[in-house]
Amino acid sequence: GGATPDGEAVAVGFGANGVVVNELPLDEEGRKMITPSSGAWVAATNLGGISLALADGSSDVFVVSAQTGELVKTLDRHDAKVVDLAADEMGYRLVSGSSDSRAIVWEGLDEGEDVDSWDISHGRGVVAVAMTPDGASVATADKDRDVQLWDADLRKETQRWDSAHKWQIKDIAVSRDGALLATASRTEVSVYRVGQVGAPSTLGPHQAEVSSVCFYRDGLRLLTGDVLGNVYLWDIEGAGVLTELVGHDAAITSLALANGGATLLSGDAEGQVYAWRSEKKSSRYERWKLGPRVALREERVRRFFDGDEELIFRSLSEGVPGLDKGDP
Repeated sequence: GGATPDGEAVAVGFGANGVVVNELPLDEEGRKMITPSSGAWVAATNLGGISLALADGSSDVFVVSAQTGELVKTLDRHDAKVVDLAADEMGYRLVSGSSDSRAIVWEGLDEGEDVDSWDISHGRGVVAVAMTPDGASVATADKDRDVQLWDADLRKETQRWDSAHKWQIKDIAVSRDGALLATASRTEVSVYRVGQVGAPSTLGPHQAEVSSVCFYRDGLRLLTGDVLGNVYLWDIEGAGVLTELVGHDAAITSLALANGGATLLSGDAEGQVYAWRSEKKSSRYERWKLGPRVALREERVRRFFDGDEELIFRSLSEGVPGLDKGDP
């Protein structure tokens, strides 16, 4: 899953019911459903907020319009199941990881029909991929627990960590500046400093297996989600928990930050997406309670206009371009 830089949309892959594209605030009217032909999506990421890259368990990657759900193009160079996707903020560069022991970096996705690509080879199947927002660095992990970091502009390996964990890696993340890399394996999260040799620092142990990791914008903090549905914000240097967010009832499958870190989006295995908001420099997040807030706001508006719905509509439509009178 992923959020556009301005926080306008989030894509979360889950189960057999499809991928939900939500406009923030997360409401029922803002959702569009795109149904996978093979029964279930396994990965999804935004391409600059204009389109989505989706993987459905086959060897193909589908690029679809985020507005209409129409298929834009199919990327079909993999020979086995695609398991993970990541993209830059502009939608120019995408990386796909596959069981065929390759990660493929696709370039020029925002420039029409012609798409260039190049491979990152692994000894065994790739299990997780990540990319910096500017697309300059690409991180990959495989079933042998080997981790690679590449300079995407030079198409050159930057650093490699062999057998980074005792157990298989579940997720990988790279900081915005490409200086830090994090991997999750069972209840352990390791943080690596690019360019340095030696043992990584460890965050945890967690109370349950970690299923998702995401760097905070400043690179000093890391978000982790576990299979019990809990989300944690960690201080990397102090290796301590700053905030624990509780509310999901299923494993966390996706974490993304928007609005400069003021909005955190978390998705779970049952298809629930929560939006958490915070002051930009704060480590405290509060989940949006959209239903009661909207209902309360609507009642206040009605009282202010003495229940005159025509007047309410005229007043609101002045500040909401394209608002239709039949909209909820």
